[in-house]
Parts: sequence; structure tokens; C-alpha cells
Amino acid sequence: MTNIGVSESLVNLELDCNTEDSMVPIDTKTYEAFRQFSHKTNAEIGKQSDYAMINKAAHIGWCMGVNSSDRFISAYSKRSSDMGRLAIEISERLKDIKKYAESIQAGEQFPPIVLVYKEKLLFQIDGARRIMAHLLADRRIIDTIVVVHRRKIHEFIESEFKAKIQKLHSTPKWFNDYQEIIELKMSGKRAYKNRFPMLDFSILRGKTVAEFGCSNGMAILEAAYCGAKRVVGFEYVVENVKMINLIGKRLGLPIEAHHIDFNHEDFSEQLDGILPEYDYAVYLSVHRTKELKNRDGIVQIIWKRCKEGMIFEGHNHRHVDTDEYYQALFAKLDNCSVQSLPRGVIDKPYDNWYRPKYLLKRDK
Repeated sequence: MTNIGVSESLVNLELDCNTEDSMVPIDTKTYEAFRQFSHKTNAEIGKQSDYAMINKAAHIGWCMGVNSSDRFISAYSKRSSDMGRLAIEISERLKDIKKYAESIQAGEQFPPIVLVYKEKLLFQIDGARRIMAHLLADRRIIDTIVVVHRRKIHEFIESEFKAKIQKLHSTPKWFNDYQEIIELKMSGKRAYKNRFPMLDFSILRGKTVAEFGCSNGMAILEAAYCGAKRVVGFEYVVENVKMINLIGKRLGLPIEAHHIDFNHEDFSEQLDGILPEYDYAVYLSVHRTKELKNRDGIVQIIWKRCKEGMIFEGHNHRHVDTDEYYQALFAKLDNCSVQSLPRGVIDKPYDNWYRPKYLLKRDK
């Protein structure tokens, strides 16, 4: 940990993040603690879905010659005084630490301390007294939560795994390297920043989500980190299906992908056998894919199984992908209200026009 406070100067904390660690969506309580810490330090912070967290046990021990309760009290008082704290404040903090230590010895469980990973350092944002109380109670293991920005997850991932994903990412002859995978620092023709946050996936928190034509999983990962309960992808390219399932397992996310042929006569039956209904569907830049035969019928099949709605993105031909074109499509869907979303930006050089975006909601 960084040596910026009393606890950091008296305690040694060692944390070994290895290849088995899950990097799950950050929960709201942890994010709020992180946000408050960032506000106090005037640090910029992203939205909740920008972050993952690792649940990990850490090894702790004394440093600076502290090896007993008496030496701790003396060292803590001196260090606090050197930092300008008043004697009464020091006394109150020591009472809290001793009280926590007694509770720990009595078997009480405390919440994990929260650390933030940044620039290969760990910053402690809460739990200083609990750390020292654990040591006073002669405990050398403490539970932690490590907050990690999603764009830094790749620093925790073993090179062999990244090489395997990169091979799958670039292998397909159809839409290879199509989407950026920010968690693994892999570039793609469709950049994350040009699709999100124009598409606000916060409405997917706690929901079961199905994405159709999920490519290599950009939107699936976004839905998961926005707190979706379960995300199921349906994709024709086998390499993409393998890639999503490997990433989901590695990161510990509630995501899965299945191979499906959108043109097959039993597309509807295949879908029912895997996920007969879902809260939301995600259908991004798929509708006018030239290989699809029954475009409107596919949207109707998908919509029929939506309990709440669909996030829809069209294509980018300025003379075809008009609002009138898509409104005519949506008029064929039962009990459907349509909300136009910001179109975002032109994703040059791969687009030559804005991609229209819509939120479809099922009427009650």
C-alpha cells in the first residue's frame, strides 16, 4: 500500500492477485465508498459500470518495529501526533481499534476493507482501524475488495490467456477484430467510446438480457458490468461464441454465448430451448446484415420473448437507415412504444453515417 497515512506506516499488507481471481461488477456500496474517497482527494471518477472488483484475502503484519500492543499504541500515538491530530482524537481512535479487536476475538465478522488499484499501487480508502484491530486480535489474514478500472483488468490477466483470445479475435473471416475488448486491451473496428455511453445500459441492472448477433461480446460485457443478472448471447460465428464463454469464465461474470443460425427454419425453437424469455433484448447493427433472409421476422421473434423492452441500433447508410425505415419496422411489433436515442458519432473510417438507436418498451 502507499505510505500516506497512519495505518499504512504501521502495517504491511500483501496481496497476491493471481490468474484465478474473478473481476466482477463493483457493487453499489463499494462504489459509493470509492466515490466518496475520490471526492475527498479531488480525483476524477467514472460511472459505476467502469469498474470491477476483486474479492481477495490479504496477509497483514506490523512494521516499523511494532510487535506488541504496547508498542502499537505508542507508535500510533506518535505517528498521529506527527500528522497534527489532537490527543483527544487519537484517544478516540485507539478506543475504536481496541473495541474492534475485542469483537474480532469474540468471533464477529467485519466487512472487507476497500483498496483501489491505480498505476500498479494499492490505495486504501477505508478499513484502517479494522486492519489494526485484526493485528491486535492476532489475526494475520483480512478480507479485501480491490477496485479496478475495467481498462486496467488486462494487467491482471496472464499472457497465455490473452494470446488465446487474440487468436480467436482475429481468426474469423467474417467480422474479425470487429469490436474492441477493453478488458483485455484489444482493439477493434467498433470502438467502445463510440458506442457507449450513447447506449445507456444502466436499465439492465438486475435483469436477464439476451443479445442477438453479439459478435465478440462488447455489449455483453457492458451489460454484465452494468449489473445485469444474466446475459446470454446468440451468435453465428463459432470463434466469437468460444471467446465470450472463455472471457466470462475467466472474469467470473454471469455471461454465456450460444451458436445459432438466424436463417434456420427452427430459429424460434432453438431460442426457446436456450432462453424462452428475457427482460431485455439487445440488437445492435444486425438488422440489415446482408446474410439475413427474414429480417423483420427475426425482430418479431426476438420481440415476442421480451418482457420489458429492446435496445436497438440500426446501420449506417444515410439513404436507407432513416427514421422512417425503422419506424415502419417497429410498427409491426405488438404493444411497442419507441423512444429515439442519441445517434452518437460517426465511427470513421468504418461508418459513413450515424447509426440510429432506439429504446423499445413493451406497453403494459
